[in-house]
Order: sequence, then C-alpha cells, then structure tokens
Amino acid sequence: MMEAQELIAQIEAAGGIFSLDGESIAYEVPSQVKPLLAELRQQKADALRFLREREYKARAERALQVICRHGASGLVPWLANHSPLLYDLLTCRLPDTISNLWNERAPLEDFDRVLNDWLGVYFLADSEYRTAQGNGDHHE
Repeated sequence: MMEAQELIAQIEAAGGIFSLDGESIAYEVPSQVKPLLAELRQQKADALRFLREREYKARAERALQVICRHGASGLVPWLANHSPLLYDLLTCRLPDTISNLWNERAPLEDFDRVLNDWLGVYFLADSEYRTAQGNGDHHE
C-alpha cells in the first residue's frame, strides 16, 4: 500500500485537485484515479496531515514572497535603531506566533490572521522607513 503523500501526488499528476475544508478533504478527481482515491480514504488522517502541512507551507511562502518582492534594503537594521517595537513585532513576536501556530496545527484561519498581521506590520515599517529615508532619516 502506498503512503498518503504518494497517492496524493499520483492523483494530482493525473489532474486531481485537493483542498481542505476544516477537518474534511474536498477533492475533484478524474475517473481513472478513483481506485487511488479509495485507497487514500483508508489513510484519511495521514492525508489530512500532509495536505494541512502543505497548506501551512504554501501560505507562509506566499507571505514571504510578498515581503521579498517589496523589500527595502536596510529596513531591518533601521528598524532596530529607530522603531524597536516594530522591529520586535516583525522579527520576533509575530514570527514566533506564526511558528507556534504552525507547530500546533492551529486552524488555518488563525494562521492566516497572524500572517496578515505580520504583513501589515511589514508594510507599516516599510512606510516609516521610506518616509524617514526621504526626510533625511530624522524620523524617530
């Protein structure tokens, strides 16, 4: 018997689509892979764990991509000196919360909320940094 991850990979390679709906797995699969789906149902807990882990990773990567695409060189060192609270939120508190939620397998809605908070803090910090850079770095 194949592992859940392998079954999911084969089903997706054939055009199947999986999504999470709370503690349930929603799917659309072509008829030719329905026998694999029957096998996957026997491993629901493993499949759910794999899909949830993959979803946490995808959501965190999307948030990081936003920051990397938008990133201003010198922002983090500037924050350490000029805005310790934003620095702490951006580099410690929120990343620690994100990590804890991921490790605890918290509901994805909670995970998304904290990722959005992290992005919001990033954009606020970036705005303050860019304003300070445009004003001779006198922003305290």
